[in-house]
Amino acid sequence: MKDWHDYIPVKYREGFTTVLEELSSRTGFILIGATSLLLQGILHYQALWDFDLLFPDEGGVRKFKIKMVGEITTSRWITSHRIWWKRSGQWFNLDLIIKSRDYYDLYQKEPVSYHNDRIKLLLANPLAILIDKLTTPRFLTDLKTNNYLSIDIRHIGLIIKANLPWEKFQKRFQMAGSGFTYFDKAFKNLTAFLSQAKRFGYPDLKWSKG
Repeated sequence: MKDWHDYIPVKYREGFTTVLEELSSRTGFILIGATSLLLQGILHYQALWDFDLLFPDEGGVRKFKIKMVGEITTSRWITSHRIWWKRSGQWFNLDLIIKSRDYYDLYQKEPVSYHNDRIKLLLANPLAILIDKLTTPRFLTDLKTNNYLSIDIRHIGLIIKANLPWEKFQKRFQMAGSGFTYFDKAFKNLTAFLSQAKRFGYPDLKWSKG
């Protein structure tokens, strides 16, 4: 079975690994998004991967101790500080993200610890990423417009194929007493996706709560 290194374009591998090592020396965030799924063996394709770092608040971003040079995007749901690091001659994009407290609570329940000799990171539980993607405003738009190029649709399909232990995740989250209210919306959108999954290249996709 291929390692995640095999899905990094060759000229980017050294720099990509360097970024992961440098992130390992910092705390106060969870690595979410596609790179988190890559490290956990959910995604198996080559791409120019970026780094989505989720913080609890602006204070967490400031404690990251990094010069904020780049773009700042804000909306009702998210604030994102986009910055760039140049490592081993290549540029890498990092998004320092602040979501609503509900979403931060979602991500901090049942995170995944990843470590090897040089890398030690807190990764998002893939099921938290699944719920996030199912409840974003753009999901239904992608579904209704048959957006076959949608990265979110692709990731949703691959997370479901991984057949992860959903009930354990849901129960532990609910036991924590969070006010997160998007489970019903996530299941509704999940049902809509499964009814059309064949059109997006997932003919045998099934959802298991086990």
